[in-house]
Amino acid sequence: MKSLSIKTYLRRQKRNLKYKVWNPTKYLIELGRIRFAKSFGPSRTEGRLVRIALVSDLDAPSSEQQFYPFSTYRKSLRCKLNLVSAHLMLNEVLRAPSWILSHFDMVFLKLSYRTDPADALAIVQTLKRAAKGRKLIYFDGDDDICIQWPEILPHVDAYVKKHVFRDRTRYLQKYAGKSNLHDYVHHKYSYVFTSRDYGNPWEKQLMISESGPVPSGELDKIMLGVDLAADDVIWNLYNKVKDAKETVPKEFDIIFRGSVTKGTIIYHLRGGVEPVLRGMEGLFRVIIPTQRVARDEYYREMMRSRICISPFGYGEICWRDYEAVLCRSLLIKPNMDHVETYPDIFQAHKTYVPVEWDFSDLREKCEYYLKNDEERERIVEAAYGVLDEFYRTEGFVNATAMVLKKVRERPLQG
Repeated sequence: MKSLSIKTYLRRQKRNLKYKVWNPTKYLIELGRIRFAKSFGPSRTEGRLVRIALVSDLDAPSSEQQFYPFSTYRKSLRCKLNLVSAHLMLNEVLRAPSWILSHFDMVFLKLSYRTDPADALAIVQTLKRAAKGRKLIYFDGDDDICIQWPEILPHVDAYVKKHVFRDRTRYLQKYAGKSNLHDYVHHKYSYVFTSRDYGNPWEKQLMISESGPVPSGELDKIMLGVDLAADDVIWNLYNKVKDAKETVPKEFDIIFRGSVTKGTIIYHLRGGVEPVLRGMEGLFRVIIPTQRVARDEYYREMMRSRICISPFGYGEICWRDYEAVLCRSLLIKPNMDHVETYPDIFQAHKTYVPVEWDFSDLREKCEYYLKNDEERERIVEAAYGVLDEFYRTEGFVNATAMVLKKVRERPLQG
C-alpha cells in the first residue's frame, strides 16, 4: 500500500474533523437555538422546523460551492426559514444511510461530474430508499446547463441547477457530448467526442459522448437555484469592493484572461478572441496575460480595465463574469439569451453586451463601447446594482425559500 505524505494525511484529518465532528456539532447547536427560541424566545419563530442533510462526495471543489451559502447564511436561514443543515460526507452517510437520514426532513445530494453514471444511479436509489418518505433533491453544481444523468430524475423529487435553459423544452433534445456547448462545437467545427474525452488533456476521465434527452414527464422537476454569485470567491470580492471609497482609474481598455489550449473543446469556444484583440492593439490598450497571477493582482487588472471579455468554458457562466461586474468592468460575452439564471446579470445591453458565439462582431462591439463612455458606464452600474441588491436582500435565502415551497408542493416521488 502506498504511504500517504504528511501533507496529504494532515489534509484528510482536517477534512474528517470538519465533516465528522465540527459540521454535526454546528447542526446540533443550530437545532438547539431554534427549539429554545420556539419555547422561550421573546418573539417565538413561526413555521415548521426544516432539518436538511447536505450530502456530497467532496470530489469537485467548484461544484461544492453550491452548498457553501448554507454556511454563509446559516443564521438567516435559521431565523427566517427555521432551516438548519448539516453538511455530511457521502461515504460516511452510506455506512448507515437509514439511521443517519432518519434525523432529517429533507436530503440534498451532490455528486461529482466524474461519477460513473451507473454509480450515480445506484447512490441516488440507495439514498431514496433510506430517506423513507423524505424528499430527496439533487443539486447539480456542474458548469454546463444540461442534465448529465437523466436516468436519476425518476428517483429524485427535484433537480436544482445553477442555471437552466430559459426554454425548458430544450432538455427534451439529445446533444453531442456533455452539453449544448459540446454540441455546438461538434457541429460547427466537426469536433468528435470519444468515451474518454473530457475536452482537456489532463482529466483523462470518463466523458459521455452524448447527453439527453430528459423524459418529458420529468421536465418539471428541473428547478433554478442560485448561480455563482453565492460562491465564496464572489461573496468575498463583493465584501471587499462594496465600501470602497476611491474609484480605481481605468488604465486599460480591454482585458482577456482565459486558458486557450489547442486541440480541446475550450479552444473552439475561446480561440476566436485573441486574434480579434491582437488586431486592436495599435488602437487600444489591450492586455492578454499569459501567466497566472495572485487573485488580488487579477482583481487589480480587472478594476483598471474598461472592458472584460468572458467567453464560454465548460459552461456558459464562470467566476470571471461576476468578478468583472464587481470590478466595474463592462462584461462582453457570447449571447446568453438561452440561459435563465439568478441573480440575472445577463440582460442584453442592460447588464452585459452580447456578441456572436464565433466573436465575428467582437471588434465592432468593443470599439462602440470604448467610444461611448456614458452607455458603457450605464451598463456597468446596472450590472453592479443587480448583484448589490442580491446581497443586500439576502437573495440566496429568498431563493432557498422558493425551492422549498416548490418541493413541498410536489407529490413525493417513489
